[in-house]
Amino acid sequence: MKRIHSEHLSIVSDVDFYRLQEFGIREEYKKGEQIFKQGDFGCHVYLIISGKCDVIVDEQLTYQVGEGNFLAEVGLHAGVKIRDEIQYSCSVKPTSDVVLIKFHRATLIKLMSRLPSLDTSLTSILSWDVVNKLKTQRQLITKGVIDNEKLSVSSWHRARHNQNKDRYKNLLTPLVRGNLLASKTKIAISNYR
Repeated sequence: MKRIHSEHLSIVSDVDFYRLQEFGIREEYKKGEQIFKQGDFGCHVYLIISGKCDVIVDEQLTYQVGEGNFLAEVGLHAGVKIRDEIQYSCSVKPTSDVVLIKFHRATLIKLMSRLPSLDTSLTSILSWDVVNKLKTQRQLITKGVIDNEKLSVSSWHRARHNQNKDRYKNLLTPLVRGNLLASKTKIAISNYR
């Protein structure tokens, strides 16, 4: 874990990282074993400690993740702190054996609200994680790993548009369901766009 801290979460203070570790649960998945499935509901955020995974939307590889990447972090990078279950907008399958740290969303959000320094550093890390995933996606397209011939430019844009609509739906559903649209949440959602 020291290596994960130094190489991927270095802006998190030692004290905050220790506290973060206390709330995580280590899980291991074998190559090909499903971590979660698109459309399912869950209340966890995952940090990949070792291994690599394919991220699949509508049975199409969209990007790959590995050590230091987060999964199911939807909205957290933008300050949208949904404590309830979210609907997964993708499926995740390991391409090697994987070790993860699993955090319960509500517990992680509570910890972030108690520790402003953790909130700031983790939000920054999660934002960078999103950028990193988009870069990986572009590299896969360039290398031909994602079959760009199957997707014309317009169908690719349509798929990205639908993926974004699904993300917004998955962000808003638990908020509306619980009638939690407080003024801070409204501001965070508007910043997410």
